[in-house]
Amino acid sequence: MTTSEAIHEVGLSCRTRSGIQWYERHGLPRRYAPRNDKVNGLRVKPAGSMVMYKPISFFEAYRGLVIGTVIVFIILLSAIGALLVNIYRRKQAEEGLRHNQAMLARTESIAHVGSWEWDVATGAVIWSDELFRIFQLNPADGAPSFADQRKLYYPEDIQQLRKAVDAAVGNGKSYEMEMRAVRKDGATRVCLARGYAEKCLKKNSVIRLYGSLQDITDLKRAEQDYSMLFHKMLNGFALHEIICDESGKPTDYRFLAVNPVFERMTGLKAEKIVGRTVLEVMPYTEYNWIETYGKVAMTGTPIFFENYSSELNKYFEISSFECNLFAYNIELNYNISF
Repeated sequence: MTTSEAIHEVGLSCRTRSGIQWYERHGLPRRYAPRNDKVNGLRVKPAGSMVMYKPISFFEAYRGLVIGTVIVFIILLSAIGALLVNIYRRKQAEEGLRHNQAMLARTESIAHVGSWEWDVATGAVIWSDELFRIFQLNPADGAPSFADQRKLYYPEDIQQLRKAVDAAVGNGKSYEMEMRAVRKDGATRVCLARGYAEKCLKKNSVIRLYGSLQDITDLKRAEQDYSMLFHKMLNGFALHEIICDESGKPTDYRFLAVNPVFERMTGLKAEKIVGRTVLEVMPYTEYNWIETYGKVAMTGTPIFFENYSSELNKYFEISSFECNLFAYNIELNYNISF
C-alpha cells in the first residue's frame, strides 16, 4: 500500500499534489495511519476499519519547533535589552564621572589647590593637573617620586616636610605647613601643604598618604600689604567681632586687631585687649557702641557717626563698615580721630 492510498483509505483529504508528496517524503503521521498494517514502516489497521481522524495543521505539525524558536527569540531579546540597559547605565556613570572630574579640575584651578597621593609600599605618586601647573611641569612626564621632590622646595623646607611625612607614616599624624616651592622658571611660590594618612585596619599600619598643596603667594602678598597699611596708616584702626545672644541681639564685641594709632588714641594696648571683649576691657561701655556696630554687621551698611566714651573720656569720629577679609566671622573696621 502506498502513502497516497493509505491517505484516501483513512479519509484524509490531500487536495494538492504537493501535500501528497510531503506525506510520501515524511510518511503518514502515526496517529492518522490505519492500524494493524504498515505504511512506510508504520503499523496500521487493515482496510475497512472505522477510525476517526482529523486533519493536522501546520502549527500542530511544527509546534515544538515553533515554541522553541519563540522561547529562544524571547531569551535573546531579553539578553539584548539587559545588555543595552547596562551599556546605557555605564555611559551615564562615565559621563557623571567625567563631569565631576571636570568640576574638580576647575575648582582646583580657581583655588590654586593641587592634590596628590603617595603609595607607601610601592612608592607610586599621583598628582592632579593643578599640581603640575603650580610647578610648571608636564603631566606627560609623570609625577616626581617623593625622593625627587627635594628639588622642588627650599632645603630647610624639605627637611621639615620629611619629618612631617615620617611622623605621618609612623603614627598616622596629619600635618599642615607653609613651604616655599621653586617653579620651573625659578620663581618662588609660597604654598600651604597638607598631608593625611590612610591606615589598613587589619595591619594597623599606614598604607597611603594623600593631601593637597595650595599656592597662597597672592594671599601672603595681600596680607603683607594689609599689614603695612594697618601699621602705617594715620588713623586709628580696629577689627571687631560682634557677639550676639540666642535671639540674635548684639550684646558685646571682641577685639581682633588694633593698629598703633588706635593704641595711641585710646591708651589701650594690643597685647592687653586683642582676644578680649569690650565689656571685659571696659565694663561700663555704653550700649550704643555695641548696638551701632551690631547694626553695621547685621545690615552691611556703613555708618559714619560721632560718639562719646565715658570709659576713655573722649569724643571720637568713627567710620564703621563691614569687612570679610581674611575669613573673620564678622569684621568691623573703623577709623578714630579727634
